[in-house]
Amino acid sequence: MSTPQQRPGFSRVDTDMASGIELQSTREHNSKAPLSSGLEVPTPDTKSGATDGDVKEVYPYQGSDDYSVHEGITTGEYIAEEHKIVETAEDIVNQVLSVEDDPSLNPWTFRMMFLGFGLSIFASVLQEIFYFKPQTIYVSSVFLCVIAYVLGEAMAKVLPSKGVLGKYLNPHPFNMKEHAAITLMASAAGQSALSTEVLAAQELWYGGYPSKVLGVFITLSSQLIGYGIAGLLREVLVYPTKMLWPINLPVTTLLESLHKDKVAAKQRIKLFYIVFIVVFVWEVFPEYLFPVLEGVSIFCLADQKNLVFTNLFGGASGNEGLGILSFCFDWQYVASLGSPLWLPLETMTNNLVGYIGCVILFMGLYYGNLWRAQDFPFLAQVLFTGESNGTYYAEYNQTLILNSKMEIDQTLLDTVGPPYLTATYIGYLITSNMGFTATFVHMLLWNYEEIKAGWAWAKPSNLRKLFRLQTYKFWQNQETPEERLTRKESDPNLDPHYKLMLRNLYPEVPTWWWGIVVVISWALGLGCLYGMDSTLPWWGFVMSTVLTFICVLFFGAQMGITGFQFNIQPICQMLAGYMFQGRPLANMVRDMILSFVLLR
Repeated sequence: MSTPQQRPGFSRVDTDMASGIELQSTREHNSKAPLSSGLEVPTPDTKSGATDGDVKEVYPYQGSDDYSVHEGITTGEYIAEEHKIVETAEDIVNQVLSVEDDPSLNPWTFRMMFLGFGLSIFASVLQEIFYFKPQTIYVSSVFLCVIAYVLGEAMAKVLPSKGVLGKYLNPHPFNMKEHAAITLMASAAGQSALSTEVLAAQELWYGGYPSKVLGVFITLSSQLIGYGIAGLLREVLVYPTKMLWPINLPVTTLLESLHKDKVAAKQRIKLFYIVFIVVFVWEVFPEYLFPVLEGVSIFCLADQKNLVFTNLFGGASGNEGLGILSFCFDWQYVASLGSPLWLPLETMTNNLVGYIGCVILFMGLYYGNLWRAQDFPFLAQVLFTGESNGTYYAEYNQTLILNSKMEIDQTLLDTVGPPYLTATYIGYLITSNMGFTATFVHMLLWNYEEIKAGWAWAKPSNLRKLFRLQTYKFWQNQETPEERLTRKESDPNLDPHYKLMLRNLYPEVPTWWWGIVVVISWALGLGCLYGMDSTLPWWGFVMSTVLTFICVLFFGAQMGITGFQFNIQPICQMLAGYMFQGRPLANMVRDMILSFVLLR
């Protein structure tokens, strides 16, 4: 087999995983069939499947002259085979996503900084507005990616490209790495930190908002602790091929589509403009002129006085019903929590089973009148008093049972009486807690090999290193890109894109950097907790950090493999309620520390 030819400016390196490179179709069987990437593969003998070169067992694809070639996973030899159906994470990584890189592309430009910060501000403000709506919706990363492309191309045409000014403002055409960096910044900013919810609740019910400085720093601390822990676990959560992170597939494929073929990209952007204008005009109707279009239920329209129909088929408004067979005409809510275009079929099937089970459970709890279910609303997340009945719902005033330290006063609680939750919300909490432990069992049984590296530091040999002075001289223990390549290149479980980065000798952010981020953020957060009178003790903060590490490992790996994100907030609140009895503010703050796990 000949040596792969390189495209100008590109370093194409095929890994030891399937590359999915397709041979060009040829009508005449020459001695060698050319590959589109420059590879040459001997033409097979269609009767025996034998070849004269390095390729073994080459078969025609259903009578045509098209072949696909990939590198054998175990033998390291190139094996031509029929076109494979995309089924696994390995298939997607090697057949759908391009394994190419141009090390000469420069992402560090004025465009990247300007658009990155600008779209980050835009996305964060927009998401915060959406976050406090009755039905929370999320800013789409695909939308941010398209907007970044349009603005980036516009700046490349408008900004001067010559002279001293052009050298800094517009040094070269808008490229994929600039685009990816802008999208990463905007997508990261377009996530609402749970700390904003905690601070809002504190302002309303728990003694008022702390100083704005403390509010800013506690938000930064809670987020950066999570990012630092994720960085420490990157060997588990990012580098393996099985960590596909399906949620990122739309953005990844969009980046390739826009930059690989500029002619086709212009047509796609033109189509985007058309769709954008149509959607923009249409959104005026469900948002302002005709809000009923947010959710239309034929059953509820047929019998508007039937409460059973409302509970089962309603759902246009928050806590109205379960929304079975309802239709939504508001683009903001369509697939806002997960599109079927990128979620694996297995995940969607499990979601469907869970949804059906939820309907059965909720209807059974309510109409079975378990825990006085029919004395309270069908769906609600607030607290109610025991005076509530089927026609009158009295909300519980939490401030009546709190003392000056924002802690529960037992005497006042005995006077006012205990609060009540709806039966459906209790059912949700119970099943969420069951799912929490089920996730650990599932990951240990089915994905142990993928996550075991997360506790490799606990091996006796690694623990002994903690007592060596040389271990803490991290500035003297830096691994060079060449050493990292030698150590990891033969690992068959690594993502081929990561291997390509290794072979192109990109420097990697060292582990000690992520550790410093965690330490500084943790110290900053601890100071803020005492400064804002959170009632959370230091040991509670330590336990929260440890639990965050464990949850990022297990639930992060689960989301990376399946695309499903589990909500751990209920179990965190329950554990905090047990450890910090009578201190609701400490409960919320502890929950806030774990907010990184809840990010979408």
